[in-house]
Amino acid sequence: MHPDLVFLTMPTSEHRLAVAPFGLFLALGLALGITLSWRLAELAGRQRDEGGKALFWALLGALIGARALYVLGSPGSHGAAWVLALQQGGLSGYGALFGASLGAGLFLSRRARGARVSSELGTSAATREVRGLFWFDVGALGALQVVGVTRLGCYLAGCDFGRSLSARAPQWLLRLGSFPGPAAAGEEMSPVWAEQWLHGRVAADGQLTIPIHPTQLYEALGALVLLVGLLFARRFQSRHGDLLVAAGIGYGVLRLLCEVLRGDPDRGVLRILNVNAWCALVSMALLGVIWRRARSSRPS
Repeated sequence: MHPDLVFLTMPTSEHRLAVAPFGLFLALGLALGITLSWRLAELAGRQRDEGGKALFWALLGALIGARALYVLGSPGSHGAAWVLALQQGGLSGYGALFGASLGAGLFLSRRARGARVSSELGTSAATREVRGLFWFDVGALGALQVVGVTRLGCYLAGCDFGRSLSARAPQWLLRLGSFPGPAAAGEEMSPVWAEQWLHGRVAADGQLTIPIHPTQLYEALGALVLLVGLLFARRFQSRHGDLLVAAGIGYGVLRLLCEVLRGDPDRGVLRILNVNAWCALVSMALLGVIWRRARSSRPS
């Protein structure tokens, strides 16, 4: 619950380097998610070359997509310098997922079109497409790992927070939803404390915020439970693409439920829903189309 989680003092300098919890847990989540996807691919006997290149384009797409969707969903007009100021924060989870899918999808599609298929094997275009879905299956499981870990960093940073809790909520939940003010934390104010102070809900010298729904923990727990369930279900998988669809739709439902409880203002609104809710609905619709196209093909 502190904007700066770790301070590193350089041996040759008196200055301290602050390590933000979101960045730390994002890096940890990426490392664990990539490791998981890589291990699943190795167990399936897939080529490292193909997976490594797909991963590169997925990460590049994720970075571009995460920033692009955040910018599009941010109210007001901003200059080019602000758009490129990644050090100030501002990344969209769904933008990262869309960007990673697009980057990896373009690479795998181009590789499938350029591959020569032996006439003896008679591999069809549909079969090559389904083989590409294998990488989306293991990538979706890795993405759930990333979400589950990264959201812990969001919780420690006090961002992406929820609405106020009822006074009748359990004491343990009230404690989890109470964030320290800058006087108690000894550092700069967290987003949840700043939002409540701006609206006069906490005093300038307040020690704790009004308890709110820790939606970051809800999403982290939901993503990890979904991951464990899909890892178990993987042994019964009948088609490539099934895990991708199950992970995407499951996370979409989870995200919609969390969005109902969210209270932070920086999410953008399109008509009656915020940007994240629209992204969840669009992703589930697209995954439904993918499932219909792949359901008649068997895994190879």
